[in-house]
Amino acid sequence: MGIELIKKTINHNILVVSKEKNLVVLKRCEKLGIECLYGIDDKVKAITSWLSEVKLTWENVLYVGNDINDIGPLSLAGVSAAPMDAKEEILDMVDWTIPKVGGDGVIRTITDSLLESIPRK
Repeated sequence: MGIELIKKTINHNILVVSKEKNLVVLKRCEKLGIECLYGIDDKVKAITSWLSEVKLTWENVLYVGNDINDIGPLSLAGVSAAPMDAKEEILDMVDWTIPKVGGDGVIRTITDSLLESIPRK
């Protein structure tokens, strides 16, 4: 629901990048109507290419990660975030620690926070 609300409210690109080669990730993204790159070993390279296609820069990115393969993108993103159960080295580097464990509403917490920050008319 959070993804749907954010898509309707603000015009932002949403991309899921996963090392997993499991089609479940792709199918979930298709259901949500968001772009997905899966089976990605070099997340920085893949995201940099995608950013070029959509005419954005790393400064425009809010990146959410939880493990060591997210260090590169987290270090380049304009805003970096991680769930509270992320690896310690990830928690030490991010701008925003989400007070949820992975799989327990992290993205909804982020989307709610973003929606609350939009001035109401």
